[in-house]
Amino acid sequence: MLLIAVGLVYPMLRLSRRLTAVSFWMLVVSLYGGFAGELFGAIFALTSGFIVTASGLPPGPAGWEFAVEVALKSSAPTTILPFFWILYGLRR
Repeated sequence: MLLIAVGLVYPMLRLSRRLTAVSFWMLVVSLYGGFAGELFGAIFALTSGFIVTASGLPPGPAGWEFAVEVALKSSAPTTILPFFWILYGLRR
């Protein structure tokens, strides 16, 4: 849904082609990476990134916990930065 909304405002952006492409691909990677992190966390019942919903469960494998934590924590800045660029590109 978010990518659809962003795609609707892309023709109105006043950014360079490079910055437009970088912001688009950063959004795509961060949204799908965050979704993949949530999905793997749910499939493997990981607890470190999901403290509230996983209370009382034993911790999962350390490698999976680390991979999901990296995916979730890296998706936040790569989602926020393109939105600043999009807002900057929508200025009049």
